Amino acid sequence: MVALPLLVLAVYLYTISAVRFTSVTGMSVRAEETLPEGGLLDGLSAFSGGTKPDAAILRDFLTSVDLVQRLDQRIGLKSRLIPPKFDPVYAQNPENLERLHQRWRQMVTVTLDGRSGVVTLRVSGFTPEDARALSLAAIRESDAMLARLSDNARENATRLAMTELTLAEDRLRDAREKLTAFRASAQIVDPLADIEGQLGVMASLQGQMAEAQIALGLLRQSASETDTRLIQAERRVAIVSDLLTQERRKFGLGEDGYAGLTATYEGLRLEVEYASERYVIARASLDAAMATAQKAGRYLAVHVAPVAAETATLPRKGQVLGLAGFALILIWATGLFTAAGLKRQN
Repeated sequence: MVALPLLVLAVYLYTISAVRFTSVTGMSVRAEETLPEGGLLDGLSAFSGGTKPDAAILRDFLTSVDLVQRLDQRIGLKSRLIPPKFDPVYAQNPENLERLHQRWRQMVTVTLDGRSGVVTLRVSGFTPEDARALSLAAIRESDAMLARLSDNARENATRLAMTELTLAEDRLRDAREKLTAFRASAQIVDPLADIEGQLGVMASLQGQMAEAQIALGLLRQSASETDTRLIQAERRVAIVSDLLTQERRKFGLGEDGYAGLTATYEGLRLEVEYASERYVIARASLDAAMATAQKAGRYLAVHVAPVAAETATLPRKGQVLGLAGFALILIWATGLFTAAGLKRQN
């Protein structure tokens, strides 16, 4: 139960198993932002750390089917993951994409430091050159993936800003057309200014009415009913009164009165002002989106470059034998105690 399985495992590890070489890469996602123009370091770049979601995206991509498919198309991943000699662990050839992805997961270990955002990639290969070549290819594809994400984010932000600007332009154009149509139909450019003029006319008529009534009252005291001056004074009072009545009717509450015209004009004017403010905001948003698209980006910073290993590190023969021996001894001891307990019960 212990010696024979360990012997079989040792024979496999030391004579049959295909050794693997490991290439280690340390990297992180960084953000690059152009400094404002006219500064002391004009033309250089400021570098800041990437966010944790960016590092998590990178970790998931390094073990994804998408990366496996891209690596297979670029460097022939399938041929690099087949051992040079027979190994029962890798006996099944990765003929399709699913099996190739499963083999890639066996050969790759990705760890993420949640505090620093550093991603460590360990790629094993059956030759040192394959391990390093796979690491370099994974780095190139990861950098291209981050560039695609940055480009997509820029395009989305710019497209949304342009859509908002188009809507704001249409709304402002419609509001101005409605205001122009109202002025043409009412034949009034600004009802408020026209009201001020009408108020001046009414004030003048009221003054004239007072003067005409005073003159009429004085003539009635001294002139006869058939006096021409009295008749003219009465006509003057009647005419001024009619004019004053007509001017007052213009301030009625109907649609054609100044009250209705003013209410319609105020609504249209406020709509134009609101549409103008929205257009200004949309224009500023588009300018900001375009400026951000020109200044910011994500890229992959590799601080530990992959190198070709000189010594095979996998499989860890001593560690595997030790763990297997401990497990077998534990199973054997458990079996002995269980058998002894059953005998005592019998």
